[in-house]
Amino acid sequence: MTTKGLVLLSDILEMLKECAPGFDVAEGPHHYRVKWNGRTYPTLPKSEHGKKPGRGSVQKGKVRDLVAFFGIEQCAKGILEILRY
Repeated sequence: MTTKGLVLLSDILEMLKECAPGFDVAEGPHHYRVKWNGRTYPTLPKSEHGKKPGRGSVQKGKVRDLVAFFGIEQCAKGILEILRY
């Protein structure tokens, strides 16, 4: 199974609104920390240099790690098409 591909950070945040209601995002120096359901995913990459916040992209593998960490795979696959493959 390949993990190549990029997902827009704004799309990830929209997916989290649907699949992890009440999530919280805290900005660190190099990553966002996503908190939900008593757990914290500490390494969601920030937007690329020179891009406005929310317009960067994240590698598909990191997104898969995030959704697996929170156990929201089925919901996320319904929203982010790139995760279906």
